[in-house]
Amino acid sequence: MRVSSKTKRASAIMLAIACFVVLQASCAGHSRPFRIELISASMETEFWTCIRSGAHAAAKLYNAEIKTFGPGLEKGDSRQENLLRQSIARSPDAIILSGIDSVEVTGLVNLALNSGIKVVSVESRVNTEDNRVLFAGSDNYMLGKSMAQEIKAALASGMVAVVGQKGGPLSAKEREKGFLEEMAVDSLEYQILEPLYFDFEALYLGIGPEAPAVRILDLLNKNGNPDAVVCLDAQATTSIGRAIDETDYTPVFLAGVDCSVEQAGLIERGILDMTLLQDPYSMGFFGVELATKQLSGRMADISIHTDVRIITRENMFSEENLGLVFPIL
Repeated sequence: MRVSSKTKRASAIMLAIACFVVLQASCAGHSRPFRIELISASMETEFWTCIRSGAHAAAKLYNAEIKTFGPGLEKGDSRQENLLRQSIARSPDAIILSGIDSVEVTGLVNLALNSGIKVVSVESRVNTEDNRVLFAGSDNYMLGKSMAQEIKAALASGMVAVVGQKGGPLSAKEREKGFLEEMAVDSLEYQILEPLYFDFEALYLGIGPEAPAVRILDLLNKNGNPDAVVCLDAQATTSIGRAIDETDYTPVFLAGVDCSVEQAGLIERGILDMTLLQDPYSMGFFGVELATKQLSGRMADISIHTDVRIITRENMFSEENLGLVFPIL
């Protein structure tokens, strides 16, 4: 049974208030608020705005001061690595990180932990040698499996293209793994094309006579004309949906992740058939909760999996989904 967005958020806040009473006793000897720094994968999208809003709401309850940082675009390991390196130098009590997958990020996370800084990952897990990094976010492996189940429900057979953002987060790779494993169960009915990872920023900034939409679709169709396109992240979902919208491309079943205002428009116009909507507000909220529990010496869950719900044209404006599709921040 899915819980409504209002009920879910109310439950999170009520849980936080209950924990707050307990935390006050353990924090009584702490002379200052906990200093927490949140490093997100981007500062410009609705998704990351929601994460920051959830984090700030939790900080007010849990005796914490939070500062947020992130690159302008959700792309590029080096920008986030520099922000993480600068954060470690400031030596906050905890760092909440949505890490772009790279060896350098993993090394810096280990450096932070060994320096006594608590680290919590949100949205994307961070690979480390042990379980010292807690996690708040979607179960991305199961998200991928759910996407495969939706494709099977929509199409009895066909050719399926898998698309992601080049240099994207670890969460996309976890979704890809879950999707491919679930699709392999009925491998005779479906032909899964080799996954494609696009540099969408470069495609839109590229110079040439062809429009970005045409370039994207040309790359997509290099192995044939798929019956379904599965997008592993929000950037891929928006870019592929926009490309289809701007051309006379043959209709396909388009499945994606998350639901920005632009993506909601694509759903309403029948271009994006289905998207798996995450709950970034809760990711940010529970990320701060996990950090403050650690800092106050209380046992914390290793991971908190936040809600994911299937959004279609038929249910987008339902009472239980409306608040998540169009959050009031």
